Amino acid sequence: MPRTSLFLVLALAACGDQKVGVYNTPPVVAITSPADGASFDEATQVDFTGLVSDGTTAPTELLLAWSSDVDGTLADTLVADSSGVTIFTSASLSVGNHTITLMATDPQGQQSLAAIGVVVNDVPDNPTINVVHPAAGESGVEGDSFEFVVQVGDEQQALDTLLTDFASDIDGSFCTPAPDSLGVARCDAVLSAGDHHLTFTVTDAAGLTAVADYYFTVTSGSIIDDDGDGWTEVQGDCNDGDASVNPVATEYYNGRDDDCDGLVDAVDGYLETGAR
Repeated sequence: MPRTSLFLVLALAACGDQKVGVYNTPPVVAITSPADGASFDEATQVDFTGLVSDGTTAPTELLLAWSSDVDGTLADTLVADSSGVTIFTSASLSVGNHTITLMATDPQGQQSLAAIGVVVNDVPDNPTINVVHPAAGESGVEGDSFEFVVQVGDEQQALDTLLTDFASDIDGSFCTPAPDSLGVARCDAVLSAGDHHLTFTVTDAAGLTAVADYYFTVTSGSIIDDDGDGWTEVQGDCNDGDASVNPVATEYYNGRDDDCDGLVDAVDGYLETGAR
């Protein structure tokens, strides 16, 4: 065998005994939506979609992490599907300019990332209002004043500049108190007897409003035993401010109708005044 041919055979044999090494490359990462520079109003749900791949590792085995330079880590437990697609959804990004980053790490520790910029716009928030008084289960009495209290709030303006209105479906608007610096608005009002649907409204400088509802009963004075004698006006008490006057009281010669029978001083069949 010629000398040159012998060297070629030996060289090929030597190469056959060696294993060819595989070079590990970093993952390939892209953010496919939203577009770089996209803008959203705060509290809007946004789907961030990424696409990852790796020459030696299945997409499902890559470690993925979404982050924001404003809000920090957004998600670090998501995985891509078999085609390499990963989706992170958020409606809670802070107002401001964000750099959103998707990082992929393969099992050997090789990393790659992609980033886009998004803007989250500040949107005026509605004010808030909560009923403090009446408390649950409370009711009013006809003719008596009752204190109504609400707590209002607003992120954009001073609380004592908010406008409030207290209204009833029976009596209409009955109070428009100004809140104090802590947002407490209160007023005393006398409402008509009946079952009221109350609406407490707060309005800010932008015209945004919030409403709280409350169902409030004002009991008619005629069904309340004011003098504690066991009888109400509905039951025939002709003077509910005097416990000695009621339908079962004893009639005396005293110039009044003690037993509420419509007759004054009608005692033992003798009628001094009144009518039969």
